[in-house]
Amino acid sequence: MTSPPAYRVRKYIHTLQRFGVVVREERLGLNLTQQQLAKKAGVSLSYLKQVENGRAKPNVAAAHVVLASLGIKPLVLPAALFKGPRASA
Repeated sequence: MTSPPAYRVRKYIHTLQRFGVVVREERLGLNLTQQQLAKKAGVSLSYLKQVENGRAKPNVAAAHVVLASLGIKPLVLPAALFKGPRASA
């Protein structure tokens, strides 16, 4: 298995960092501490800090609860993305 091209790795890291920046900016705009947001979202304080610093890789569910806790309606993804393979008819 080969490694992904460097530009893909950089883009992925940038996306994670940007997500963390948005979370931090929105949290501060609501005058919430990291501890308050972590409790509201039901995630650990350590995890939230990692998200804000671009070091954690949030899955769809974690990103959803963090964004919802900030009052941000996440992009609605097709339900098919969350289901397993279709059964043969």
